[in-house]
Order: sequence, then C-alpha cells, then structure tokens
Amino acid sequence: MVDVFPWAKAAKWASLILVMKVLVFAGAFLYILSQGGVPNMCTWDCGYYREIGTKGYSLFVPKAQTNLAFYPGFPLVTSMVMKIFGGSFGWSGILLNFMAYALTIMIAMRWTWELGVKEYFWLPMLLWASDRFTLWSHVPYTESLFMLFGLGLLLLLRQDSLREKKYIEWLALPFLAGALSGMRLVGMAGIASWGWGEIKSFLKNPVKGAFALLLGLWGFLAFCFYLYHTQGDALISFQATSAWGRYFDLMGFFRNMFYLLKHFYFPTVPVLFITAYVLIKPPKALSFRPTERWFFGFLLLLPLLNSIPLSTTRYFSVLFPAYVFVGWKAANVISVKRWVPVALVLFVGSELLWQGFLTVKYMRFEALNWLN
Repeated sequence: MVDVFPWAKAAKWASLILVMKVLVFAGAFLYILSQGGVPNMCTWDCGYYREIGTKGYSLFVPKAQTNLAFYPGFPLVTSMVMKIFGGSFGWSGILLNFMAYALTIMIAMRWTWELGVKEYFWLPMLLWASDRFTLWSHVPYTESLFMLFGLGLLLLLRQDSLREKKYIEWLALPFLAGALSGMRLVGMAGIASWGWGEIKSFLKNPVKGAFALLLGLWGFLAFCFYLYHTQGDALISFQATSAWGRYFDLMGFFRNMFYLLKHFYFPTVPVLFITAYVLIKPPKALSFRPTERWFFGFLLLLPLLNSIPLSTTRYFSVLFPAYVFVGWKAANVISVKRWVPVALVLFVGSELLWQGFLTVKYMRFEALNWLN
C-alpha cells in the first residue's frame, strides 16, 4: 500500500486554523470600529516596509535608524500584491500575511507528516497556531512569508527523487534559498541548511559546490549590489540601525536568558527548551535530517545572540520542532487520555483570545505610524 499524504484532510485543518485566525482579526477590527476608532493597518515597522515598497530606500544617515536596515524581499512582494488587488500597502500586507500563512500551514503539515507524525499530523500545526507571532494579523510583517519559503525549502530538500532533476537542483532550491536571504538576516539559516546538502553533494567538485551556494545567496547579493550602486557601500545596512550592534553580544545572551526566565513568557520558555532538546537529541521516531537541524538551530541561536528581548520572544515563534514534538507526544496519549483534546482546544482558544487582545492593542497604536 502506497503511503500517500491526505491533502484533503490537511486542507480541512488548514481552513479551520485559518478561519480561527481570521475571526480573531475580524473581531478586533470590528471592536475598534464599535468604539468609534479607526484601525491602523500599518504601524510599527510597517512604516519602513511601506516606504521601501512605495518610494524605495532612503539615504544613509549616521546614528539614525533608516529603512536601510530592512531587507527588500517582503516589501517588494507586498507591492506586487498591492498592484494586483489594489488598496493600501497596509491592507495588501495583511492579505499577503494571511495568504502566505494558509500555504505555510499546508506545507508544514506535509513536512510534519514526513517527519513521522502520520495520524495526527495536524495537531502540531494547531498548537503552532496558538503562538501569537506565527501570523501577524495586525501589521504587515515577514514571518508568514519567511516560513513559507523556509519550510518550502526544507520540504523540497526531502524529495530525493525530485532533486535528481536539474531544474529542481539549479532553479527551485536556489530560488527558495535566495528568497530567504533577501528577506531578513535570519534567512541565512536557509543558506546554512541548503548549503549543508550542497557541500555534501559537491564535495568532490568544490567549484561546482561554490557556484551552487552563490546561486542560493542571490537575494542577499542583489541587495548588496543595489546598496553599493546607490549608497557606495554594499554592507551599509549593518550600520543603519543600532540593532545590528546588539548581535553576537555574549552578555546580551545571558540577559536574554535571565529576562525570559524572570518573566517566564508562555509558551516562549517551554518552546525554547523543548526546541533545544529536540535539536540536540531528536527522538528516533521523528526523522529530523541534519539540514533541518541546521536550519532551526541557526534560527534558535541568532535571536539568543541579540540583546533585544523582543527579538528573542518573537523569533521563537518560527521554531516549531517543539510543537511537532509536543504534538507527537500528545498524539500518543490521546487514545488513552480523553481529556487531552479538550485541554489542547482550551489552550489554543485561550491563546487566540490573547491574540485578539494584542490585535486590538496594536491596531490602535499610533506612536510609530509616522508615515501616514
């Protein structure tokens, strides 16, 4: 009997998860309208993204944060959505968030199924949906699109028969890896994971392997070429915000750990430790490949080496080996412990209510919306 992934069942669960997220967004939006307010669809970093997508990059100003600190991938795709569907940059970004999130759920369930979670492959994604930062429904942001390309890369790397085709090896894989590298700094995790496989494949031909890796950096290299052409410095984005100076800060790492433990962000702290455990000692029943451990390991380390606690808490949302592990464990006891599904639904429901509160809060937040 051929082991075939149940796409129809996956689509039903993806639709349910997406509907829950849409209801949270719609409820917050309607609540603000009922209070006589006007929901703000482009707060916080969206101002920078909108400026990039509609006006382009600004000139570098020493000791001042500018949009040069933000990579071009997300605003370019959002601008394309805006041209296709019309509307404002903010609404186009929200639409892109939801569309990318829907596709990400499908790919994530297929990837989870291939890891070894067959019967309850949807359960880790239900738990993942409870994390408030898996989908930014209140502001256009990169997480959904980033995970779409990232998990797409990991899933394609698992298709050994497809990888024998040259257009997969030299077009599809470099496209996904390069898209990650042009979206944000942590996109280099995609290069690390893909590069691991390429180095092994081309170990006897290092020139061919080096060329393959350069293809996978096309997004980052194109951004550097643009900066060199317009600013005279290919790496000027690293000087455009003080945040870069907070990376690879050893004391920042310890401050982060103390901050997280002191405030015990839930579910951030459990996710942190479970993810680390799964990456260091993956269960035999879950077939994590070395490339996947590279990918998530890089995503785990980089935020920890950033001394900004907010970056730490929100980047952990994309580290869902923990959710896969917990979902797999829960699936093993569901048939024995009937209260497990009820507990999971209550947990997800409470987290979604909290997400609704955050959505209201940030939609009303005007302080950083300086470009309106």
